[in-house]
Amino acid sequence: MSNGRISRDVLNRTFEDALDPHVERSSGPDEKPLELELSPPLPEKLRVYLYSLTDSTRGNEYNVQVIVSSWDGDGGR
Repeated sequence: MSNGRISRDVLNRTFEDALDPHVERSSGPDEKPLELELSPPLPEKLRVYLYSLTDSTRGNEYNVQVIVSSWDGDGGR
């Protein structure tokens, strides 16, 4: 990770581990979005998009770079 970003599998595993007692099914650490089925009292299903933040040159600001790999220019329709 020379660019300082946290890999997708680490982000997903960290999020899933925080919910561990309630996770009944997971789409897997390499999937985006991460889809989880949970036990009560949490919501039954979650679809989660996790991104690394990078520092900005401006004070207390952070940046997210969203890359859409299969975007065809029609606004996703």
